[in-house]
Amino acid sequence: MDMTALIKEKRKDNTIQEKTLKSYVSMIDKVIGDKQYEKLLTDVEDNIKWVNDNYDNYGTRNKYFRALSIGSSCINDEGYETAGKKYWEEADKNKELNEVQHKKNGNLTNNQLENYTDLDSIIEVINNIDIKKDRQLYIITKMLSLNAIRNEIATITFIRNSYYKKLQKKNNNYLVRHNNTFYLALHDYKTSDTYGENIIPLTDPELLRVIKTHLKDNKIDKTNDPVFLNNKGEGLSANNLSKLLTRYFEDKLGKKISTTIIRKAMISKHTIDTETWDKINSLAKTMGHSVSIQQNHYNTNVYGMSAQSAGLQ
Repeated sequence: MDMTALIKEKRKDNTIQEKTLKSYVSMIDKVIGDKQYEKLLTDVEDNIKWVNDNYDNYGTRNKYFRALSIGSSCINDEGYETAGKKYWEEADKNKELNEVQHKKNGNLTNNQLENYTDLDSIIEVINNIDIKKDRQLYIITKMLSLNAIRNEIATITFIRNSYYKKLQKKNNNYLVRHNNTFYLALHDYKTSDTYGENIIPLTDPELLRVIKTHLKDNKIDKTNDPVFLNNKGEGLSANNLSKLLTRYFEDKLGKKISTTIIRKAMISKHTIDTETWDKINSLAKTMGHSVSIQQNHYNTNVYGMSAQSAGLQ
């Protein structure tokens, strides 16, 4: 029995993305072990016990139970009633527990909770970067700390303002030079379908000075030249950026800082500093989401209710 083909066939009117499907089948195979998928129907309690025994994280359990439910529901017409429904109930239960735990931890996952720190500590590390030695790292982290954008910053390419304005299709992320100033023009980011073009002016004098030096020394002056480079001189990837951040901050701060943690630290600081509605709304626009998402998913409240959980009190 080919579980991938089976799910595709049974759910052709309610398709699952290829990446998600691959993950579901992988989880099912881990639980079943020998690809005898009938065990999804016959060994329901044993399968539930296996997931609970092997994973403490409620979010992970939720994903496994949803995979098991979908798999069992596709085996035969009675699959959902005999097993799928039970797995789905377990999934919902663990989803609720995960949400409760998430709120208790100040909207931080377990991994983020372990590595979370406040914005001031992050900025202190950034301000102490040796710019001559790590100029690119300084530019990236400075942009992140000022604007709280995501990993898409890794792939920005250079373009002059006059050329940018003439572009018929704007579907990349750009560092746009306008005379002696710069701005970011983001089109390829997580929520771009909802919010469209995201223009972010870069106004910090020191950041602008370092950007100019970086572009000049690396001869980055042609349209679509990658702004940030890896060790091979090729354009940086989002994965490269993540590793760069975690490695540097772990060395300097003992924390594996990610762009998500920086975003959450920024929202939390602005909220606790009782910024005006205009400022909070502007920050949400820069970050590419609504104020509701900003407050419900990025505001950790670490200086209040969950400070003890985050180890800051």
